[in-house]
Amino acid sequence: MTPQPDLQIEDLSVRYLNEDGSYKHAVRDFCLNLYPGEIVSIVGPSGCGKTTVLRAILGEVEYKGRCELSAARQTKLCYLEQSPALLPWRTVLENACLGQEIRGLMSSSSITRVKELLHDLGLGGETMSVFPNELSSGMRQRVAIARALESSPEVMLCDEPFSAIDFINRLNLNKIFKQRCSSRVAVLLVTHNIDEAIFLSSRVYVMSGGARSPGYVSAVIEPGFSGWIDDPVVMRELPEFERCFKDIWSAMEVGAENDEIV
Repeated sequence: MTPQPDLQIEDLSVRYLNEDGSYKHAVRDFCLNLYPGEIVSIVGPSGCGKTTVLRAILGEVEYKGRCELSAARQTKLCYLEQSPALLPWRTVLENACLGQEIRGLMSSSSITRVKELLHDLGLGGETMSVFPNELSSGMRQRVAIARALESSPEVMLCDEPFSAIDFINRLNLNKIFKQRCSSRVAVLLVTHNIDEAIFLSSRVYVMSGGARSPGYVSAVIEPGFSGWIDDPVVMRELPEFERCFKDIWSAMEVGAENDEIV
């Protein structure tokens, strides 16, 4: 039996009023089903409406269409944004444990798991005792990701969560994120990074970047080979990766070429 989606989006449209009284679409007729345990990415250039889709799911913008999160998952939704919202008076470890604390899940074994994850993310040892203002932006973001992963989420909405992280740590984090989420957490990931989207995702939604008419899906690409790849460096050496990258890039170019006045 086909599982019910954790998130259903049908004909989602968001538009904004311009100063001259005309309207500009941020998202047009966006449709997506997100199923339990899968990672789906949305890629596209800046201004194409990727983050607006997440804001609609969260109820932060008015929209037309349907955007519905499963009632069983609403209390276990985690939003991981680009700028880490750490509490400055709490240490790295205390911030990473915050999700567990809020949900009443803290125990000696759960704290041990957080410490192990922080170590895997390069934040172990004495770093766990420092405060956010003593960390780089990339390190703060890794703390936020650890907090999200250890809060027992069932659905995650992620808006460029790895953007502030250097290349080497980003590759390691992509690997850990995939291991921790695949088959367990339904993830909708917004990213500019095509490599990252291919490695992490079962489906990649490519959004148009046309200046006058952004916000529509120009293609949905399924990198079927990525499901059995657990190393992003190894993946980049595969001919399947090169073909998939070109398909996504071509879809982004077609979206821009098909730009039209609304």
